[in-house]
Amino acid sequence: MRSAGKTVSHHHWSPEERAKVIASIKTIGINKTAKKFNMPVSTVGKWGKGLSCNQSNRTKYQEEFRKKAVTVALKTKNIRRTAINLGVTRSALQIWIKKYGEE
Repeated sequence: MRSAGKTVSHHHWSPEERAKVIASIKTIGINKTAKKFNMPVSTVGKWGKGLSCNQSNRTKYQEEFRKKAVTVALKTKNIRRTAINLGVTRSALQIWIKKYGEE
């Protein structure tokens, strides 16, 4: 059925097929795996939550780094240049300034 181009509900996937999908997610990501196996992206995303080779754009920064970034931005009075120099987004730096700038 899958080879005929029809989307198949999760009830028809064998454990072996599901394992192939999950392995594919780790290699080529969720969207490409969904196309490859003709599955809804939402289903592939649920199966492979946290397994995609394509990591989220969101980066977690340590609180110490954030506070230092705020100190530099306030000292130089140039948020845009500080953000560029540190490799963070200007909007993230602005949020950090609101959070840590008054301490």
